[in-house]
Amino acid sequence: MSVFSSVFQSVHCICHQWNSICVFSGDEELELTRLIENGVDEKLEILFQRNLFDVALSICQDHGLGEAGLADVNKRWADYLYEKGEYLQAAEKFVKTIGRLEAEFEIEFCRILVKK
Repeated sequence: MSVFSSVFQSVHCICHQWNSICVFSGDEELELTRLIENGVDEKLEILFQRNLFDVALSICQDHGLGEAGLADVNKRWADYLYEKGEYLQAAEKFVKTIGRLEAEFEIEFCRILVKK
């Protein structure tokens, strides 16, 4: 997934330095552009904002965030689907969180689904 794109004029050098990508560009004056990779939490928040839950699940697996990380993504996905009125799909995602969330949340979610 690309979250940055740009056109650089007169690129002189691209290097990996300071845990980032540095691009030196410019015609008369050199300009330094430093591209820094976001941390996992920041990446996940961006994906949640864009409703890219399947990609968020993949990131969790790639970074070894375990069952707790996967449960959090599935909970957010279930909440999103529920808000859209897609109750069956929300329940399918919610089932993947059972035993990994607070019991109060699980009970309340089940009550809400039964009412629908």
